[in-house]
Amino acid sequence: MISIGNDIVDLTSPENIGKSRDRRFIARVFTPEEQERIDLSPSPDTTLWMFWAAKEAAFKAVSKSRPGLSFIHRAYVVTFHPNEPGKAAHILLQKTDGDKVPIQERGVVITPAGPVDAFFMLSSSHRVHCVAAAKNGHGGASAATVVQVREERRDSPFDPSAAVRRVAIHHLASALKASPYYIAIRRDKTAHGYGAPRVFIQGRRTDIDISLSHDGRYIAFTVHF
Repeated sequence: MISIGNDIVDLTSPENIGKSRDRRFIARVFTPEEQERIDLSPSPDTTLWMFWAAKEAAFKAVSKSRPGLSFIHRAYVVTFHPNEPGKAAHILLQKTDGDKVPIQERGVVITPAGPVDAFFMLSSSHRVHCVAAAKNGHGGASAATVVQVREERRDSPFDPSAAVRRVAIHHLASALKASPYYIAIRRDKTAHGYGAPRVFIQGRRTDIDISLSHDGRYIAFTVHF
């Protein structure tokens, strides 16, 4: 079994442009090795937001099985490895329309709860999107786990939180052949604050794993059944 997380960053948002020049932010969020890679990158902003998205997505994945887990960005260490066949072969990323997800980069995030696989979809001038998958236990089938991915860009004003939930609910309704009116995605309040988003059908929590993200003009979600 796995837990998933995702994070998308709009590289064209004014608050995201030039962040690699913010040395206080860099020192607070990234390890010395990560800082060096950002500084040496031909696209430092893109590299910075890759690291950021990986840390955020990894925390979303591991926090599902570790409620109350702290999130200090520097404690989530990201390393990249070559985009080679066979790496993280237990995960198969697929668009919600069935097409294969183009993965430009792969990596691992070392978290306080263990390692998490990270997969990156990149556009050097538009967005960074990372999907993270954490193994839970040692059981399960040997076949790859299919994780469905969807992202959309909106150029008109919109409510991003409502939009990503609406798109995800309609996808779930189509996949489950159910009415979207019976499906809800909500975060329940726990002793540690609000938990990860969960899928409910007719008021009952399901085992469907989902992760939502939005930034600037982009919304995205990942799901596996």
